Amino acid sequence: MNLKFLLSVRRTSILLFLLSAICSFNAFAQAPSQPSAITGSGSACNTQNSVAYSVVQDNSATTYTWSCSDAGVLINGSNPNVVDNSGFTGNSVTVDFTGATSNNITLSVTADNGFGSSTASTLAIFVGLGTPAQPSTITGTTPVCTSQTAGVYSVSADANVSDYTWSYDNGAVITGTSNSVTVDFSAATSGTITVAANNACGSSTNQTKAITVQSAVPSQPGAITGTTPVCTSQTAGVYSVTNDPT
Repeated sequence: MNLKFLLSVRRTSILLFLLSAICSFNAFAQAPSQPSAITGSGSACNTQNSVAYSVVQDNSATTYTWSCSDAGVLINGSNPNVVDNSGFTGNSVTVDFTGATSNNITLSVTADNGFGSSTASTLAIFVGLGTPAQPSTITGTTPVCTSQTAGVYSVSADANVSDYTWSYDNGAVITGTSNSVTVDFSAATSGTITVAANNACGSSTNQTKAITVQSAVPSQPGAITGTTPVCTSQTAGVYSVTNDPT
């Protein structure tokens, strides 16, 4: 076989090998991609101290950096905002919420290697700072008619509440879980509307309001009874119609 040909083939093989190695190196020689979505609960109570959160392991990452927007929240037993991150280098951590001072916090994580850090992945977490207080007095109309399909009832907003549980005991349909809801009375009779405030720590004492539901526009009143004619000296003439309970 021609020696020159063999040397040419050998040079080509070496060049291809080097090119492959360079491509492989360049593919790795960059910061990791943004971590996957953080898995873990989006709500917590300030009595919880070992709640697990994680992202999918990325082989191009050598470490992970976790942080929290609330300086009182500890990650793996320490505060990443005031110490180095050597304790938070894994793709999975536990979070201690007992020192939380805010209801709305953000947990963040970046994937890191020798070429830099990724864009952060974040998770919004609502932290209950104790069981919510009883909601304020319910505002809204009573009496109502069965033709009313979007009556508005509300309580004052409370920052320590993640959602509200509303109910009615006699056929009304309630839409919403915030501090303000709409109520359809088309199939309802008189009853009580009830609301409780919730977060991960528990539920408040109920607040209630009695609602009178009227099924129809009242009929024309009956004949008015009372004296006629009268004298100008009469100062307390009594006139009336038959009472209609509707």
